[in-house]
Amino acid sequence: MEFEFRKNILLGEYYAAFNMEHAVISRFLEDELGADRTMIEQVLQLLQSAYQDDLTEQVWFGREISLKILEGEVTIFENTLTHANHHDFEDEFELYESESIATCGLDDFESMLMQWQQFTQN
Repeated sequence: MEFEFRKNILLGEYYAAFNMEHAVISRFLEDELGADRTMIEQVLQLLQSAYQDDLTEQVWFGREISLKILEGEVTIFENTLTHANHHDFEDEFELYESESIATCGLDDFESMLMQWQQFTQN
């Protein structure tokens, strides 16, 4: 998983750039967590719970993007995917959906999130 963090010094806004396969993670970091220490800590605590019990699904619900952790894998997804009933339009939604969900390993996600935390707190 390749990524880059940037900061707009004039606006004080933080940005995350990921490849298309992990684009939803950018929006998760920027829109759901931002530089909010409390929110970042909540997700880090959830990751620790997942390390302690990898057979129990851990879930964090955001306003627009949520994540779930099970058996060492993190899935980040737009909340609209859990409500969408678009079976008739599967081909049309395939590209959109590929940018709306991403998976990665627990270790990789934790490492990335800790880097985001450090980046936004400096």
